[in-house]
Amino acid sequence: MEYNHGMRSQPIYPSDPTPQEWGGIKPVLKGALYGRKRKSIGAPCQYSLYNLLQGMLLKQLLIVHASAHKIQEV
Repeated sequence: MEYNHGMRSQPIYPSDPTPQEWGGIKPVLKGALYGRKRKSIGAPCQYSLYNLLQGMLLKQLLIVHASAHKIQEV
């Protein structure tokens, strides 16, 4: 399995995908982002696809967590 920069064998946050989950997500994400393009357009990416996905999943987890707390306060 190919490991990307920043990927750990054990997740830090509950939203972090495991290496096995990433193996299934990576081809889908690459296809959605790049399609059939052979060359990227613009500046090179500063972050790996894994790190971008990790950030998006963590953001969603925090939104859900915050929403749950707002509901309990009402």
